[in-house]
Amino acid sequence: MSDQIVFDRSYSAVINFAMQQNHVPVISRLEIKNMTETPLENIRVTIRTEPQFSHLWETKVDSLASGASLNLGAPALHLLPEYLLSLTERIAGNLLLEAWQGKERIGLAMNAVDVLAFDEWAGERAMPEILAAFVTPNHPQIAALIRSGSELLEKWTGSPSFTGYLSNNPNVVRMQMAALYEAIRSSELEYCVAPASFEQNGQRVRLCGTIAEQKMANCLDLTLLYAGCLEAVGLYPLLILLKGHAFAGCWLEKECFAECVQEDVSLLTKRMAEGVNEIAAVECTAGHQRQDGALPN
Repeated sequence: MSDQIVFDRSYSAVINFAMQQNHVPVISRLEIKNMTETPLENIRVTIRTEPQFSHLWETKVDSLASGASLNLGAPALHLLPEYLLSLTERIAGNLLLEAWQGKERIGLAMNAVDVLAFDEWAGERAMPEILAAFVTPNHPQIAALIRSGSELLEKWTGSPSFTGYLSNNPNVVRMQMAALYEAIRSSELEYCVAPASFEQNGQRVRLCGTIAEQKMANCLDLTLLYAGCLEAVGLYPLLILLKGHAFAGCWLEKECFAECVQEDVSLLTKRMAEGVNEIAAVECTAGHQRQDGALPN
């Protein structure tokens, strides 16, 4: 027997801890339709997950006319943060959408999802901007790098203070950027190449503690680490992704883009043009190769 209730929905096929922490809905749109020739009454719609990485969601519909559809909006599916945080490997899961009349199930839709490790970014598959959630300015390892950068800043300028944009001077911002860059370089990290097409398929991210422990990082890891340092001292970092590569940028003035994701490269290049002094870009992977202690350009 065919389902009496069918589901029309838009959902994310990828779920991770960062999405849960940023309140990203798993199902952004859910609609049910009565496929029978008679009205259906006292319908209970539920959403559950396999394995159980969320609480059960349910709602009741008093009546749905024959052939009618009802938009249920974006269900507030409450993911379990403890479960997502505990995942060290990606697992395959399912979203199960069900409609019930009493104990009789009158509709079913099942969707496969990938539940990612807590430190895994999905790439372009789902909300690439969630990469910003892996910038961790409050991590203790960031504080240690800032202390090292402060010593360098005092040596170079006579003042150990990171003043953010208070000076209204792009060169002062550049000097702060340079001190943090050199602090990372002095950590003597070894470069470990990122997987091919990471920006499409995503990858595991080495967070600050892992970088400090392993002394290894790739372009994305270093970009996120450097961005965390910049944000921690009151500067506005940028995450810049190219095919097969990532690097960081920083606003030289207290400004930001109106939207969190920009795909027009000219929005960057015109602000980085000679004499403009609005954005500076930094090749983070060069840090482990520098041995002379000179300032980055």
